Amino acid sequence: MCTVSFKVDETVKTQAQELFDELGLSFSGALNIFLKSCINNGGIPFSLTAPRFKEIVLNRIKEADNPENLSPAFSSIEDLRKALDV
Repeated sequence: MCTVSFKVDETVKTQAQELFDELGLSFSGALNIFLKSCINNGGIPFSLTAPRFKEIVLNRIKEADNPENLSPAFSSIEDLRKALDV
């Protein structure tokens, strides 16, 4: 084993660490998996994912399907402007 040092944006590092924690990986372990996958595939793979946005997307879909969240129909652009106070 050797030590590799590199610079990364602090926010990116934090978000990556949180993701790796969800996947049960250390930062070093995740980097090793990435590098070995690059070598084995002859390219950059992005197959390790976690469903981070699944719940929020489903909630937004439910909100959009709720008729109470819809604006009324407007018969003219003037009616729309009046409703928007413009």
